[in-house]
Amino acid sequence: MTQLYPPGPKNSFWGLRHVARLRRDLLGFSAELVRDHGDVVYYRIGPVANYQLTHPDHIQEVLARQSHRFHRPTRMKRVWRKFEGGGLVLDEGAFWLRQRRLVQPAFGPEALRRYADVMAGLARDMVARWEGRPEIEASAEMARLTLEVVARTLFGAELSAQAARVAGAVAVIQEKAVRELSQAFPLPDWLPLPHKIRERRAIRYLHDLVGDVIRERRAAGLDRGDLLSLLLSAVGGEGMTDREARDEAVTLLLAGYETTANALTWTVYLLARHPDVQAELAAVLDRELGGQLLTGEDLPALGGIERAFNEALRLYPPVYFFSREAVEDAVVGDYRIARGSLVHLVPWLVHRDARWFDRPGEFLPERFAPEREGRRHPFAYFPFGGGPHACIGKAFATAEAVLALAAVLQRYRLTLAPGQGEAECEARLTLYPKGGVRIALTRREPDIVPGA
Repeated sequence: MTQLYPPGPKNSFWGLRHVARLRRDLLGFSAELVRDHGDVVYYRIGPVANYQLTHPDHIQEVLARQSHRFHRPTRMKRVWRKFEGGGLVLDEGAFWLRQRRLVQPAFGPEALRRYADVMAGLARDMVARWEGRPEIEASAEMARLTLEVVARTLFGAELSAQAARVAGAVAVIQEKAVRELSQAFPLPDWLPLPHKIRERRAIRYLHDLVGDVIRERRAAGLDRGDLLSLLLSAVGGEGMTDREARDEAVTLLLAGYETTANALTWTVYLLARHPDVQAELAAVLDRELGGQLLTGEDLPALGGIERAFNEALRLYPPVYFFSREAVEDAVVGDYRIARGSLVHLVPWLVHRDARWFDRPGEFLPERFAPEREGRRHPFAYFPFGGGPHACIGKAFATAEAVLALAAVLQRYRLTLAPGQGEAECEARLTLYPKGGVRIALTRREPDIVPGA
């Protein structure tokens, strides 16, 4: 029998207490809901019904089987649309499908092979900069790397010299997005407040920067083999306007920068805490690469590193909380979810559930070995989302991370720096290590062959 309201916490004061708890400790609040009420939990915030779902069957319904009934929340789209304009992250329906088809070739196997050498080269440059340094702050280093990768593969050489300013604009946008998504009554954008002025300047800077590059490319007819060239050439019979290309480019910049940086930071942290796993991966690297410089062509031989990266995504998914809005009535499990309700899916909890993963709190990359991949529920692990709206950049981000980790492990042994304790999670726009992570570096042998 279909029911309307699952169990849940008391909704006193119109659920305003829930808002305070969500702002203060979203992960803790979500974990308490599961502990006290189970896989399907109901609570209200003001007039809006909220459902937290943490069973893979229900997640599959929302993201895949009934994805047409669950779209990204209206408020989230309103906030992000002023930053990105449009783009795959926000669009729905026929327009989304059209854009996805136009953008898809930019993330296909042939394009990825071209990007891989750029990724490997930038990763080698990063570890070379570390020469002679006793330690690094991993989150800052990985953020610099991922921004350089996105700038180079997306825009070619045009933005590399402006990486620092781009990073500053992206940081402002992410900060303001978090602020507005957590406010009960967001302030109008036109107000002459300092944080609103910074926000408008950051948006204008990114839009103008990308728009200028697009206009120059169109006028010169240049094809530099980067992702922007692929976007601009995706005209076919349907076409992509300069505005649409700009929106997609800004979307990819914002979506592909911090998430991958944080995933890399957590992976480095876990490897530093597990010297046995790190030593095993380094031994494989020595055997496969033979001391030669890492290149994009080495990517197929780095399966062990990819498994470690996947396991880090399980324990510390950068996108730790997905929300969807029911655009029509739906039934999920035993419950009817009314149109206008919000549904929350929590990878942070599902990935750490002992029903789906043995010894869920342990870092065990072997659980992602090919022979074990088919044993778990397909939606017990969803760091990149799932269904038709799954992240289009999954293969890109994975290749970038694997090559970066290979470059690091080929040259250095990693340990936690003196005084660096257990990293604490901070639930920002993505799952961030609070205060960063300090990693000690030890140069290891064998050395890379000079001039190889």
